[in-house]
Amino acid sequence: MGGKSIAHTLGKRIREERSRKGISQIKLSMGAGLSANYISDIERGTRDVKISTIERIAQVLGVPPGTLLM
Repeated sequence: MGGKSIAHTLGKRIREERSRKGISQIKLSMGAGLSANYISDIERGTRDVKISTIERIAQVLGVPPGTLLM
């Protein structure tokens, strides 16, 4: 991963998918039942995220959870 942590990779992929689909952080947070601040922290790679949270985010984004980790 070129020295980047899994948290940073996950955050980058979530941000990319969210932007590609035109979904705001607020809309993503509401759909996943999380705060917008939490989504922001995840996208910056400053939060460790449970697998169940990744699943909820992936569901809102309409992607398989594994795609957010690659």
